Order: sequence, then structure tokens, then C-alpha cells
Amino acid sequence: MSPPDYNDGDCWYACPPLDGGSSAASTYHVRGAPGAVISAQAVADCFYIHPTTALQGLGNAEWSDDGSIPGWLASDIVRRQASCFNNCARIFAPRYRQARVSNYHCFEGEVDPHSGSKLPVYHQQPVGSAAFDMAYSDVRAAFLHFIDHFNSGRPFIVAGHSQGSQLLVRLLRELEGGSHRDCLSRLVIAYLPGCQCGADSLHELPMGTHAEQVGCWVSWATVGHGTTTTIATGRRRHGYVDASVVTEGPPLSVNPITWMASEALAAAGEQWSAPEVHRGALVDGVLHPHTLSTMCTPEGLVAAQVASASPAHAGGPPRAAVGSLVLAGDLHVHDYSLFWLDVRENAQLRVRQWEAARAKVR
Repeated sequence: MSPPDYNDGDCWYACPPLDGGSSAASTYHVRGAPGAVISAQAVADCFYIHPTTALQGLGNAEWSDDGSIPGWLASDIVRRQASCFNNCARIFAPRYRQARVSNYHCFEGEVDPHSGSKLPVYHQQPVGSAAFDMAYSDVRAAFLHFIDHFNSGRPFIVAGHSQGSQLLVRLLRELEGGSHRDCLSRLVIAYLPGCQCGADSLHELPMGTHAEQVGCWVSWATVGHGTTTTIATGRRRHGYVDASVVTEGPPLSVNPITWMASEALAAAGEQWSAPEVHRGALVDGVLHPHTLSTMCTPEGLVAAQVASASPAHAGGPPRAAVGSLVLAGDLHVHDYSLFWLDVRENAQLRVRQWEAARAKVR
């Protein structure tokens, strides 16, 4: 299984210098979304890593397998998630040899701390660790190629989901102490939903605590009201290999509607966010604003419900679209779509804040 060559445009889902800004993520426009699609002319960049789409088999998926379910599913997810940022950044989304979902359970003889039973054994060796190492080697190579050949000293966002966020945490940890450490001074923000981060996930970059903060990270894992676990909760064993849990301490989250951190919200006795603050969920290409209320939970998750005062609660298309998603249970696959416009407008705000802060020190 050969690694991608990031000089080749075929090794990217989106790469404006190689595709002319014509990728689906760069050009995707949602009717009713404020702000023009300006990806090709944006002042910032976004380096985005897609989540796990290889749901069968062992080891790693081929990066070039476009005709397969993992291939077209990844293409669709890149379009829907990374397009959040095409109003403020050029989109760079590499292909990589992702770890298949079975690798989250590939540690022979380990015991589930909840049930006391041995975890499933899919292979005679702990291949899960090796599979994530291979995936990370591609993400690392893609990022360094992006920095060295495409970024040209511009401010940038990193964003991922699930396995993508997990691998980006590992990348940021390495950057904090590595030869490319200086590029972190240009980091606008790291969006890391779909995994559980904590105070120890990164050593120097702080968790974001308000909507305008730059040089920080934010993370959330979404569930329906009354649910206390998600696929992102995982089994807490050893860092990034442990499902998508990348902390040894208590998981923390931000509310992706208010952009306040769970610790601060708990201290303030947070209640459900008001529906009018919700900028908009994206369902089947249609925006549905002011439909959700959210609240950070003690488990480090973000609970979501259709707000009683929202148009969705009154019935009609918004309720059918958004309400059908927000049920009691795991909303992992909707971590972006439920807050699509919230993320989009927040990214634009933070890029502007980064530019304003830079202008003050010139």
C-alpha cells in the first residue's frame, strides 16, 4: 500500500494550487448562507482531515479507492464539512490511508473496564496502533507539504472530525515541540469535534473559552438530550489510540452555539442555549436556523434538542428535517451539520480577529 504523493493533485480532495479552487469543498454554496464563497481568494487557509469512512475490513484503507464506499463517502463528507470554511479560507483536504473502524477494537486481550469481558480480537497482533500510525504518517506528510509548499506564511485553521480530529491532536502535539513549531504562531484555531479532548490533550495551545479567541482549540461531541455516551466516548486506555479519546483527564467541550467552554458554563450554572442564538443546521443542503438548544454535560458532551420556541417545534419542514436528527442517542455523525452555520460564521470571525491582532503589532 503506497503512501500518497502530495505533489499530485489526485492525492487531495481539495488543494487550490493544484485544482484551481474547483473542488466541491471550495465551491459548495448553501442557499441562504450569509457571506460569499471566496475560498480561492481568501486570506487564510484551512487544513481539514475527514473522519473514518472505511467501515469494514482490517488495517488501513487505500487512499485512492474512489470507487468504493469509503472513497465516495469521504468525498461527500469533505464537501459537507470542509465547506464550512470556504467563506474565509482556501480549503486543503488530503487523502490519507485512514485506519478502518475495526482498528478501534484491535488490542488483543484487553478488558473492557465497563463489562469486565475481553474485547473482540480481530487480529493476532495489536494492529490498531500500527494502523493509526500509518494514517498519522500520511496526515503529517500532507500537513508539512501544505506548510512548505502552499501556505506561504498565511494564517490557517486546522479542522477535522472523529479520526481526523484525533490525528490532528497528535499532529499539534508534535508541532508544539518540533521543527515546525513556528507555524503555530499563525494558527487561527483548531476545530476538533467528534473526539473527546481535555486539559492535557495539548501542552501549549489552550482550549478556547469564547467566540473570538485565536491560537486555541475547541472540541465537542454531540448527543441527544438524556444521552451520556457517544462513539467518541470510547474506552479510555492510552491516548489517541483509544477510540477518539485524547485525554487522560476529564473530557472538556465547548458549546458550538455559544462557543463557551464547559468548565465556565458549569460554574455559571449553564442552562439550555436560546434557539435564537442558533445560527443554523444544514440538512440535505438546506439551512434551518434557530431550531436547536444545546448544553454542555458533565460527561464532556454537548446535548442538543429541538427548542420548544423554535420553528422546528411548531411543525413543518424544519421539524421534519432537524427534529428527525435530534433524538435521544448518538449524534456523532451530525457534529458539523447541526451547527454548520455556527461554525462557518465563527471561523470567519476568528480569522478577522487574527488579522486585527496582527495589524496591531505591525
